[in-house]
Amino acid sequence: MFPITSFYHKYESTLSIIVVIIIPILCLIPFADKAFHIDAPLFIWVAQHIQTDPLNFYDFSINWYNTAQPMFMVNQNPPGVSYYIALVAFFFGWSESALHIAFILPAVAVSMGTYFLAKEWCSHPVLATLISILTPVFLVSSSTIMSDIMMLAFYVWAIVLWVYGLKYNQIWLLLLSTIFIALSALTKYFGASLIPLLFVYTWTVEGKPHKKLLILSLPMLALCGYEWITYHLYGQGLILNAGLYASGSSAELSTSMFGNLFVGITFLGGCYASVFFFTPYLWSRRIIRYTLFIITLFMLVMIIFLGISNQTESIHFSFIVQLLLFIIVGIQILALTFLDLWKNRNSSALLLSLWIIGVFVFSSLLNWTINARTLLPMLPAIGILVVRHLEINPISKWKMIFPLIPATVIAILVLIMDYDLANNNRHAASQVALNVKSLERNVWFQGNWGFQYYMEKEGLSKIDTIQSRISRDDLMVFSKSSSNIINFDNTAFLKNLTLFMPNSRWGSTMSIEGGSGFYSHQWGILPFVFGNVPDETYLFYMFY
Repeated sequence: MFPITSFYHKYESTLSIIVVIIIPILCLIPFADKAFHIDAPLFIWVAQHIQTDPLNFYDFSINWYNTAQPMFMVNQNPPGVSYYIALVAFFFGWSESALHIAFILPAVAVSMGTYFLAKEWCSHPVLATLISILTPVFLVSSSTIMSDIMMLAFYVWAIVLWVYGLKYNQIWLLLLSTIFIALSALTKYFGASLIPLLFVYTWTVEGKPHKKLLILSLPMLALCGYEWITYHLYGQGLILNAGLYASGSSAELSTSMFGNLFVGITFLGGCYASVFFFTPYLWSRRIIRYTLFIITLFMLVMIIFLGISNQTESIHFSFIVQLLLFIIVGIQILALTFLDLWKNRNSSALLLSLWIIGVFVFSSLLNWTINARTLLPMLPAIGILVVRHLEINPISKWKMIFPLIPATVIAILVLIMDYDLANNNRHAASQVALNVKSLERNVWFQGNWGFQYYMEKEGLSKIDTIQSRISRDDLMVFSKSSSNIINFDNTAFLKNLTLFMPNSRWGSTMSIEGGSGFYSHQWGILPFVFGNVPDETYLFYMFY
């Protein structure tokens, strides 16, 4: 009997691992040709420089904020992900498909790490993993080549190794975990939050201060070494510089703590929309009814007194419905977090609660902008938390799996929205170049993100407010929805042409008119919006 049972469990475990590997690949591979988007050009340019000067990664200048600046002042991220891009490009080139396929690897690592952590803390690790990865925030973030998914891959595996190292008293696992902590922090500085998180967890597991806590000083030494190296190379420590940038920008853009928390909740609910479909299994009908009533009143009060409607150019019924649903999910996640801590009161519950609340507070109150990327690090904890609550009132496996169907549909549709938006900028750049290259005049452009990358690839120049010499009859092209647009004196402009590029038919992840701001809440108070969204507008102006 024992060999048969052992074989069954081994087969079940192997099948589970195959599932958590295959699902993210199947979701992401159709979008491998997605255009480079948002801040991806920054990481690409650093990677290109690394191939020629690997030891001085930020020793060049770029025009990102409308004048040439050193890269170490522009890119507020460590260079870890750019080294990975440089390595991949060395063997496979700089095409979108090559780099996106390479970034499926860290996405799979996140999925597997979530599975092994969930296996330790809940009874349905595959379900916990799927709840986590079949979310808009995971699929959209995994379809970029920015630092977020790679940071999270190191992040979750650092926790897995540390938890197993403590459980089995294996020092080598703890030491390996510290390497992953350092790699996570050197991919994105938020990875350093692992140090206090695991410090508290270890203290609660051991029940007292323990010499194992000293091991956590190793990644701190690595970060101090990085700070010393960057100070030596660039005259300032880049970790401190990033902290000052975030706090300074946050102070300039903040409205009120209450308003930021409200937007943070809406983003939390949208990013992890899959949780909504488990609502009937998580709460009693009575609680659901009362919660819906209270949240509806709360939303109306926010709209009336805080002027949320002023943050979008058009508020419509479907927007209000989506806002309400996101609020429900966001509050639900926070409630589950505190409820799990209250009921279990153990080391795993404490780590999960600190993990989720820490990420939420950082994203809502400390970061320079509220966006989906800053809420991504809590992803593994979300799935585990939901499954732990489902275990309180056991239901059949089929009932637990069924909500994943609409959750997957929603996540894929949001991925399509972002895919279409990214490709929109690439197509617009080619259309602009096609229309202006034959003109015998200077053509300048404004705007960041993928639009800048593809405009420069077409051989067009971004305007520099200090060095550019603008002449009469020069053309200026810019995207109406892009960032860092210079407002020139209108008397110097003559509107020449407008190019309209259709958005996704499903909705948008970044639209001021639609109220969606996946990458920054300055565009909208929801991470994405379903429904008709106005076309992307590209304006042509002539100086006179």
